[in-house]
Amino acid sequence: MFLLAVAFVFAFVPAMLDPFTAAGGSALIVADGTASHLAEDALAETPRRPNVLDESATKAFFDADECELDGDPIDEALADGDRIDVTLVPLDEGDEESCGSGGPADDVAVAQRLVTLDGDQYRLTVRVW
Repeated sequence: MFLLAVAFVFAFVPAMLDPFTAAGGSALIVADGTASHLAEDALAETPRRPNVLDESATKAFFDADECELDGDPIDEALADGDRIDVTLVPLDEGDEESCGSGGPADDVAVAQRLVTLDGDQYRLTVRVW
């Protein structure tokens, strides 16, 4: 019986811990930190109203091809070498805004925030490769 228990532990524990030891761990931290920084600080109307985006700051951010923050592409400003793609999708109807360097569909870390822009709800999605 003891050997059966030991075999169970060696067979199933590594699989249970796999999501926490994936190679993209640092990318997930960068994605979450970038989403928080954008929604709560860089694009927010005021620090007292996080997740309510300033219209002019958001427009300027997405008008740049590389999602620029303070004149630097977001990849350089926040990611320290990682590639970042930022998307703003309306929850109802409307056009999607997107900018960034993009990357392959696999091995990507994603973080999302629900934000308000000009009274409408949006999903801010940050992808990091």
